[in-house]
Amino acid sequence: MIGTLASATFSYVWRWILFGVLALGVNIGLGVYYFDNIMGLLRGSNVLLGVITLGVVLIFPFVWLYKAKEEALFSALFNVIHEGVDEVVEFIIDTFLTDDNRTTVGNYHEVLKEQSKTTQRVLGVIFDKIDFLEEAQRLQSEHDYSDAQLKAKMVEYVKSQDLFEQWEPTLFTPLILLILNVGVVVVATKLLG
Repeated sequence: MIGTLASATFSYVWRWILFGVLALGVNIGLGVYYFDNIMGLLRGSNVLLGVITLGVVLIFPFVWLYKAKEEALFSALFNVIHEGVDEVVEFIIDTFLTDDNRTTVGNYHEVLKEQSKTTQRVLGVIFDKIDFLEEAQRLQSEHDYSDAQLKAKMVEYVKSQDLFEQWEPTLFTPLILLILNVGVVVVATKLLG
């Protein structure tokens, strides 16, 4: 499980770095390239173009970082489920269901607080999206499965949920943000410049 979580953490951090570097690079580049637009604001000539350019350069990095938060979490989730679903299921069952009665969730909130922040986020989404603990309790109450059988059933259940395939990391979101970020300034310059 440590390897899977380490891989998920790397994926999470990598997405943040990618979006952060793009946010700074694109907007610093726009600020330098279209510096005349911004200076027009100070000179009093073509104020609207200066406001638009300055606004984009100052506001869009926050848009990049907002999307980075979501993309980083989804990337980590996909990595965890795609690379180590068996380990994740085993970890959740061993950690959150009581040893003596697998139909009972242990001290959920206290156990979750003991996990790393990335693990907490990943498990929180898993629990929200697929009702993992409820399904494990239901299966165990219907049939007294051994630990190995319960884990195998839960692996099947998690894999049958197609929610995680939509989170496969792509470059689509950064590409769209790049086009919007640059496009607003370019179009404003063409129309107002």
